Amino acid sequence: TYRLNGSKLWITNGLHADTVIVYAKTGGPDSKKLTAFIVEKGMEGFSTGKKINKWGMRGSDTTELFFDDCIIPKENILGKFNEGTKVLMKGLNYERLILSAGALGLAQYVLDTTIAYAAQRHQKKKPLITNQAYAHKIAKMKINLDTATRSTYLIAYQADHEGSLSNEDGAAALYAASDVADDITGQCVTALGGNGYTKDYSVGQAWTDAKLYEIGAGAKDIRLDVVANQISKSYREYSKALEEVTSTPEFQEKFQKRMDLN
Repeated sequence: TYRLNGSKLWITNGLHADTVIVYAKTGGPDSKKLTAFIVEKGMEGFSTGKKINKWGMRGSDTTELFFDDCIIPKENILGKFNEGTKVLMKGLNYERLILSAGALGLAQYVLDTTIAYAAQRHQKKKPLITNQAYAHKIAKMKINLDTATRSTYLIAYQADHEGSLSNEDGAAALYAASDVADDITGQCVTALGGNGYTKDYSVGQAWTDAKLYEIGAGAKDIRLDVVANQISKSYREYSKALEEVTSTPEFQEKFQKRMDLN
């Protein structure tokens, strides 16, 4: 058995879940090794905190989990001991991809709402949508949203057919989707003028909801780190492979002959 102590904030549906997956340090205080444990409601030493009063995403309950000498049998290890990071990243990558769809759907809803508003709202006896500056803003939002949507669909298609999803693709999908969602919902609040700042229209609530997509499942800067680290790793691997090829006597001989011809 294992004895688990500690706490974890920002647990979605933590108040309602009968089963949670906990990633705990198992390689010592200074170790980065994690193990994934399945913890079930009712286990001694396991409890939940109160519902966190969030600014947005009001329909999704969030809480804190507490573990006070929580005894977990070895049968509740998910994956292998000290290899919880593999379980974590595999789940996190798909979580990021799924969240991307939510962010894009939210942005699409708000953009559709704004287009309908612009078609019905008149200024100088003409619909707002006929104003070129206004229409161009909407056109740019649609282009950006369509681009992010196609990117997410492509990554999802590859994950579905290849049976795997890389760390950088999951991070990139959510980075792009959350960025677009925040931008579009914010612009649409302004596009509706004073109405956008009232609770009579849902665009303001959508803007607060969109903010969470920039924070959850690893904040935006963390996602950039994932992609940047992969770029650096790929470059190092490419440089090493290139050096191995160009340092051979055969390559050096052919290179020297080419230089002599020049």
